[in-house]
Amino acid sequence: MTSGEEMSSQVTEMMGKTKATKRNWYIDVLKGIACIGIIFIHCEFPGLFGGLVESVNRWAVPLFFTVSGYYCYKSSSVSIKRKIAHITKIILISAVIYLVFALLRNLSDLSAFFRSELSPINIAAFILVNSPVIINGHLWFLFALIYVYLVYWLLSVKGWINKSYILIPVLLVCYFCISYGSRLMGMKLEGGYWRNWLFEGIPFFLLGSWMHEKQPYLKKELEKNGLRTLLVIGVLSLVVALAERVFLFSNGVHIGSVITIFVLFLYSVLAFDANDQKDVGRGILALLSKMGRDWSMVVYIIHPAVYMFFDIVYAAVDLDQIVIVQWLRPVNTVVWTLFVAALFDVLTKKAAKNSQSRSGEAGKSSFLERLKLRGE
Repeated sequence: MTSGEEMSSQVTEMMGKTKATKRNWYIDVLKGIACIGIIFIHCEFPGLFGGLVESVNRWAVPLFFTVSGYYCYKSSSVSIKRKIAHITKIILISAVIYLVFALLRNLSDLSAFFRSELSPINIAAFILVNSPVIINGHLWFLFALIYVYLVYWLLSVKGWINKSYILIPVLLVCYFCISYGSRLMGMKLEGGYWRNWLFEGIPFFLLGSWMHEKQPYLKKELEKNGLRTLLVIGVLSLVVALAERVFLFSNGVHIGSVITIFVLFLYSVLAFDANDQKDVGRGILALLSKMGRDWSMVVYIIHPAVYMFFDIVYAAVDLDQIVIVQWLRPVNTVVWTLFVAALFDVLTKKAAKNSQSRSGEAGKSSFLERLKLRGE
């Protein structure tokens, strides 16, 4: 792309942004709820209750693919490249954090650790299905998101976006055939065979893009029956996810989770009116909106570091086997993760303000501010 084309793309994006009167806070609230749900997936309550809570929240991770797809709709090549570059920076910072944890936990035999982690099969799994080596496994989402952006960029360049929407049901069927089918047949496959950029990332990303494109039509159709129906279906879909957990297996994404994402995100998109003066106001919705808008990706990145840190501390003082400590572990993780995310948000904004004051240029931002990733 020539410099003239890049400038034209940037001007087009700026014009598009000025047309929006305000941000969709419904989506931010949904993201805020989802980021807490992700913590409960990775840091479970004990026993059956923990498994059920995990299953109810299985919609949370793919929701962020959907949000990314929604905001990527009609993005220029320049914009997509900027998103990829920004995510790459976040990955590098996250990798440093979890590399430190990995080294500390394997100090007794680092050579064996690296030989195991850097085996040819692990490296192949990383390249093909985004299964991280050495660093923490939850970061697969960021690697998958880069792959998905690249695929979406290619589809956009070729003019195949509309044709690609058929992949949503096709890839989701593949997802459940592999995940449920393999275990029903007694096969023991790693979750990376279905939880990856192809079978999870692309269908949910395209779902967000499709919803953005069909938004006017969907709004017109659903206004006839009322949007509250969507919320009822969303609640029922959580029951379906629970039933799958009880009668089938714990899955990366349940069939009920797909329904949850579809109806809740659709509600968030259609309930918002950019011309309406109603805002998120104050209280719990305002907090959730803040979490979704400014804290969600920081929460996603650091929450395993938070619970691993406390696990080390509790083990060191022989508290890790106490029942009440085990039950409070997820809650403690939520509280401290949100605290760190809020502190990071305050520091980035303060650093940006100080940078602008020194430079006298409102358009410049600090290094900390540039690290922020809001997932759209």
